[in-house]
Amino acid sequence: MKRYKVLLSLFCVVVFVFLAVGSSGFDDEPAKVVEEPKEVAEEPQDNEALEQVVLSLLRDNFGDSADIEFVKEETTFYITPTDPAFILEVADMISGGSQSTEDWNNLVESFRSMSESSQEMLPDYWYSLRNPANPDNLLIIVSNGYVIYNFMEE
Repeated sequence: MKRYKVLLSLFCVVVFVFLAVGSSGFDDEPAKVVEEPKEVAEEPQDNEALEQVVLSLLRDNFGDSADIEFVKEETTFYITPTDPAFILEVADMISGGSQSTEDWNNLVESFRSMSESSQEMLPDYWYSLRNPANPDNLLIIVSNGYVIYNFMEE
C-alpha cells in the first residue's frame, strides 16, 4: 500500500513540474503589442498529446505493480493493481478483515491529489482504481480533485 502512495506522490510531483515548466511565462520572442482585440474562434484543445504524457507517467510510476489503461471515449485512466501484496490487502478490506482503513484512506487521498494536480492540464478526466479480483468493479473514482466514489464508504 505504501508503494502505491509513493508512486502516486511521485506522479503528482512530476505533473506539477510539467505544469510549472509549461506555464513559466518565459518566451524566446518579445511580447507583441496588440492595438485592438480581435475575436478569434476558440479551437478545441487537442488533448491527445497530454493524454499520452499522463498515460506514460502513470505507467512509469506504477511500473509492474499495475496495468494502466486509458479509454478515450470515457476520458478515464483505469489502474488495475497486479502486485500480489496489494491485491491481498484489498481483498482483506473488502471482506472486512483487519487491514487498516487508514492505509486505504491514504491511498484514496493520493488518487484525489493526483487528479487535482492534473486537472489544469486535463480537466474533467477520471482516474479509477479497479478491483483486481473483478475489474468490472471500481474501488476508487476521482476527478478534478474530488473523490467521486470510494467503495469503503458504501
